[in-house]
Amino acid sequence: MAKESPDRPVLIHRDHVVSRQEFDLKTNRLARAFGDMGVGRGDMVTIALKNGIGFYEATAAALKLGAIPNPVSWRSAGH
Repeated sequence: MAKESPDRPVLIHRDHVVSRQEFDLKTNRLARAFGDMGVGRGDMVTIALKNGIGFYEATAAALKLGAIPNPVSWRSAGH
């Protein structure tokens, strides 16, 4: 997706626009970080973030590893 039209927007949140290339690079870095923490195929990754770009990045990064994103309300995380 990023190789075709890398500058094309993939996410827009408020006034922040993320291109396909930016999203791919960010989610690759995040997937490597998740992998360094031991996340692998079939593992569940709980994501407790507000709706926004970070939520979609974390979800895509988990999926790149073959992990299972488990979104929960950000309000329940540590409160």
